[in-house]
Amino acid sequence: MKNRKYLIYFLIFLILAAVAGGMFYRWGPNQIHTKQLSLTGYKGMRVKSETKTEITDSAVKEEAYRELANDGIFEKIRNQKIKQGDIVHVKVRGYIDGIEKKDMSMEDYDLEIGSHTFIDGFESGLMDRKPGKWITLNLTFPENYSNASYAGQDVEFQVYVYYIKKNYSEDTLTDQIVKKNTSYKNRKALYQSVRKKMEQQQEKAVSEQQRKDLWKAILKKADVKDYPDSYWEEEIEAFDKSYEEKAEALNITKEEFLDQYCGYDEKEYAKLREETCEENAKKRVIVNAIAKKEGIEAKSYDELAKKVESLLMEHAKFIS
Repeated sequence: MKNRKYLIYFLIFLILAAVAGGMFYRWGPNQIHTKQLSLTGYKGMRVKSETKTEITDSAVKEEAYRELANDGIFEKIRNQKIKQGDIVHVKVRGYIDGIEKKDMSMEDYDLEIGSHTFIDGFESGLMDRKPGKWITLNLTFPENYSNASYAGQDVEFQVYVYYIKKNYSEDTLTDQIVKKNTSYKNRKALYQSVRKKMEQQQEKAVSEQQRKDLWKAILKKADVKDYPDSYWEEEIEAFDKSYEEKAEALNITKEEFLDQYCGYDEKEYAKLREETCEENAKKRVIVNAIAKKEGIEAKSYDELAKKVESLLMEHAKFIS
């Protein structure tokens, strides 16, 4: 009996030693403890993130009217006066001292009244006029105009307004218009298609944001003590290569791409590079550890990361 008592104490000691020494790597519940990583509760994490929201009928209809307009299907209003906020379809001729200036002339241009796209007096000069006529605007370029050769000069614009461009609405869109101009039989079929597309877009966007927030939470929760130099080197190489390829596609240097398209200087790029690559190197440690723990196998790291991510997403609880 005494020997049995000592045996129980000895087993308890072994269990405590195993926990302290990280021997529960494979069989501890929902936890990993190794020399490189300590992570508990990686499955079933509660993560604050985006969740699906209701897509209302009015939102579906507004999106349908926008899609129709993008496809060139909209109202062309010719019997109303132009007002602030209207989009007018115009052609423009510009003259200085009676000579037409080609760089001031344009065909088939959509102009929003009030957008201040043109010099002062241009858009306001079209207001309260009806489409279908040439309108003469005698104006003066400002002294600080971007084109120095025109700065301070008098200019005459001849503007022809074809129509006021307006998206269809619930009151103006009919089944006949839909059937005549689209592949849908009626408004109901159009709205159903748009709703389906919006739901798919929302699901994709929410899933992507949840994925990002989940990894952010895991990286915050995990205690990554160390990672192999090879992880860091591979991430640095991949990071630089991605920017070099983007620059090459535009036929410019990486430095030009960073300046013109990203707004980064050398220091900002170096900081982003270091932070991103360190985070991704730590993520590699976590992915490999979870994969080993869960018995997940793959032919490449990218495939392994997707499988691990799928497992984590499946068990995560997202809250708004």
